[in-house]
Amino acid sequence: MKANVCVYLDKRNIKFNQKKPLNFNFAKFFLFVKFFYYCLKSEFMSKLIPVILSILVAFNLSAQCIPGFEYYVNYTVDNTAGSQNLNNHQVSITLNTSDLISAGKMNADGSDIRFFDNACNPLCHSIESGLNTTNTTIWVKVSSIPQAASTTITLQYGNPAATSTENGNCTFDFLEDFNDSQFNFVDSCGNGSITTDGAYGTINWTNSGVYLSDFLLTQGSSYTIEAMVMGVSGNWPAIYLYKTDYRTYGLMANVSIPDIRISVQGSTAGLCQGHNWASPLFGYTNSNGLWSLTWVATGDLRAKFPTVADFSSTDNLYALDSDLAVGIGGISSGSGNFMQVDWLRARKFSPTPITTIAGIEMIADDLPVPTLGQWSLIILALSLGIVGLLNLKLNTGKIRGLVI
Repeated sequence: MKANVCVYLDKRNIKFNQKKPLNFNFAKFFLFVKFFYYCLKSEFMSKLIPVILSILVAFNLSAQCIPGFEYYVNYTVDNTAGSQNLNNHQVSITLNTSDLISAGKMNADGSDIRFFDNACNPLCHSIESGLNTTNTTIWVKVSSIPQAASTTITLQYGNPAATSTENGNCTFDFLEDFNDSQFNFVDSCGNGSITTDGAYGTINWTNSGVYLSDFLLTQGSSYTIEAMVMGVSGNWPAIYLYKTDYRTYGLMANVSIPDIRISVQGSTAGLCQGHNWASPLFGYTNSNGLWSLTWVATGDLRAKFPTVADFSSTDNLYALDSDLAVGIGGISSGSGNFMQVDWLRARKFSPTPITTIAGIEMIADDLPVPTLGQWSLIILALSLGIVGLLNLKLNTGKIRGLVI
């Protein structure tokens, strides 16, 4: 049967339809080659394969990973200045969703947003803020980013029937979004309480109240913890990174002054033990916004806080030599202490910032625009194709109905 298929193809007129752009992918190409594997002894097929290969490679096929989504954009994730291989690393993309939504290209709720790696494996994503604005921030967890190199991820959209696949818990190493009362905390100390209104979480305490994440950040990577704080009061509300022996560093505010510092736990280990200064105190004018603490390495801690320039600490009392837990709450006394938070999360940190560069928007049936490197492959492939055609014509006399 397989031989008969080859003989049949050998005798039929063959035409390549120029009215429709090629819309294959490499997976389809390999299936195509496998289908004709048993036909390689056919003289016609042995001459035609270079032609097929040249056409498929020359046009780089289609970058559409799944059907039904009308548009796609390729993003270059640039780690060329980096000295580390990054695995399951979060990168941020800024996208003008306002124009896309107003043009009817993207669903108003972003439910048709999809991301894929360069092998068309789906990637987790989370929309941080600004949907239907000119500066929408989307986080994508990229499975592999090689050191001193770049990789490509693909954004697809344009499917009115699509349902959302956004998943913050999949995207980040830890996330508490306070959308429900099933909080992602496993331990606590003091006399605090935590509640949610479905949007924001509120932590109240009198003496102390600290909550610890139910997930450990594994040793071997550096992490940034971040909280989007909507309001605080009282003394020493903070976010923390705890070692497994409860030794900890924090980003701690004294609201009554007001000032902010990187703090280090004293000699006694425990969730609600007192902290000392690990950095200078910095005055601030507004505490609402992004609180960020990164434990890069032993003796290297970095912080970001609203209305304050980035600051750091070289305190090396505790070594970064264990898994870490994320903490939030306050160590203080008196009434009226609270934190109101939109979300609390942890993500991997890279000493060299990872940048993303957007390509042009493509319609799913469009042929991709080749890069300079791809042009060299195209020229080589077309040359092989021409040689294949010449050999085919010399050996068969003529090709009836063949149109290129």
